[in-house]
Amino acid sequence: MNFSSTTNPFVFNLLEELGCTLVFSTYQSNTLVLISSKDGKVRQLTRSFKKPMGIALNEDQMALPIVILALIQIIGNFLQTKKK
Repeated sequence: MNFSSTTNPFVFNLLEELGCTLVFSTYQSNTLVLISSKDGKVRQLTRSFKKPMGIALNEDQMALPIVILALIQIIGNFLQTKKK
């Protein structure tokens, strides 16, 4: 899948000044996106994952939860049997 983005240069200048990276996931396009700026150049890295569901951070670690349909179905079935 092709991916493109546009933004105001202020965002890239801010990322470079702060020395940080913007990270987000897109559930509909199954993509994790990392955007940063260094030496006045924008860097964009995209990676495909099956149904990324947000991002979890813990100190210097990052986790990307993904949907596992079979597991969701099992949990749903379990919860239904508990209600009966």
